[in-house]
Order: sequence, then C-alpha cells, then structure tokens
Amino acid sequence: MDMMEAKILSLIELTSSYFILELEAPKVAQSAQAGQFVMLRCGPGYDPLLSRPFSIHRRQGNRIWLLISVVGRGTELISLSRPGAQLEILGPLGKGFRLIEPGRSDPPAQALLVGGGAGVAPLLFLAEELAGRQVPLTVFVGGKTSADLLAIEEFEKLTTKLHLSTEDGSRGEKGLITGVLGDVLEQDTGFRQEIFSCGPWGMLAEISRIAEERQLPIQVSVEARMACGVGACLGCVIKAKAPEGEDYGIGDYRHACVCLEGPVFEAEKLIWN
Repeated sequence: MDMMEAKILSLIELTSSYFILELEAPKVAQSAQAGQFVMLRCGPGYDPLLSRPFSIHRRQGNRIWLLISVVGRGTELISLSRPGAQLEILGPLGKGFRLIEPGRSDPPAQALLVGGGAGVAPLLFLAEELAGRQVPLTVFVGGKTSADLLAIEEFEKLTTKLHLSTEDGSRGEKGLITGVLGDVLEQDTGFRQEIFSCGPWGMLAEISRIAEERQLPIQVSVEARMACGVGACLGCVIKAKAPEGEDYGIGDYRHACVCLEGPVFEAEKLIWN
C-alpha cells in the first residue's frame, strides 16, 4: 500500500485543543471500516519525519473526517493547513470493529459505545454504521472537562440514550464515565448487550473488568504510538494473552502489534496489568 494524496476540504475548530479535518480521499472512504485508521503526513516534506495515526471519525461518499487533538508539533502543523491543500495519507489500516448483526439473537442486541476524550473518534463512525443497521444504541462520553466532550450533537442524532460525565462536574454527571456505565448496567433493559470502547488505557482496563464481571462481550480500540502503521517498526506492541499451548519464551503472554492486529481487539485477549 502506497501513500496517496488527499485534498483538504475543510478544517473545523471545535476547541483550542480539537479540530475536525475533512479530506477528499476516495480510495480510503470507499473501503474503510469503522475502527480502522489512517497514517497522515503532517505537512510538506519530511519534517517531522514520521506520519501520525488517526482513527477515521466519519465517512461519506469520497470523503472522510478525522477528529484530531493538538498535542504536539505534528498535529499543530496539520491544524495550520488550509482547504485546497494536499496531504499524504496511507490507509485504511488495521482491523476494525466486528459489527452486530441485527435480528441474529434473542433477546436482540444493544450496542453500548463508551468513549473518553478523543477516544470518541472511531465511535461516531461505528455509531452511524450500527444505526444504519437499526441496532439500538446507548452512548457514553466522558472527559476531564466539558471541552473534552466531543461529537455530542452527532451522537444525539443517532440515539436518545446519551450519557455524559466530566471529572470536574462542568457537564453531565461528575466523575468518570466508567462509573456511569456501571450504574446503567445495573438496569435490566431486556437486551443482549455488547460494549465497544475507545479511550485511555486505564479507562479501557476498567471497562474490560466491568464487562468481564457481567460476562458481556467487549471490543476495545487501543490507542498507541505508531511510527509506520504497517507492522514494520514494532513500536506499538502491547501484551496479549498467549494461545493455550504456545510458548513465546517470555512468559504467559505475547506481543501484539496494535497497527496490524488492532487497533480493535477483543478485550479478553489482552493483558491489562
């Protein structure tokens, strides 16, 4: 897979720390699956040298949208781009979410989507795909402050069951979104529930524990530093459980490359401590 050029259609500033980048990228848009990502070169030339990974936030026709958090020089350079400019892009990459097939279970399935901060990036794409399949959605969005609650209006168009939390109490319930999820799971909905989540590692670990206690299937999109996006550099490995009977010479685990085997994993296959 080679780098290709994508035309910038718009940049929408959400807050001082987040913006939406809209790209015309037909090959990516036409084959992308919810949960996959792209590698984006930050500007002309090779300074900075390495591309940056971004989950595909939405797609429509020949266009894709990326939700970008400005955290360093690379993302700042992208934020200074202008509509009409070209950026180099590689993708779609990685493994996406396994979607719920409606009507395949009794009781019917309900999707619980849980995102923290910029972790909502792949979940809007997923929510739109599931809503198109008529899968009932409950969405949980958490952040440190109200400025970290992203894509709220878009989620409200897809479901009436939207739960918000902030650590400082500036919007929604005060506290962590994992606590809100736990409270909601105490209620009997009559659905077979599946959890889909993306966010900081600690949040994913806690949600995985909650899901394991209740024996609920859960898929997590893991955030990791990536230099290549294609498994060549091994810079994004995490610990995963070794298949029974296999010995990798490092204990009861193996190294899984997030960009190739993920970024979406079944949580039960990862080691969280």
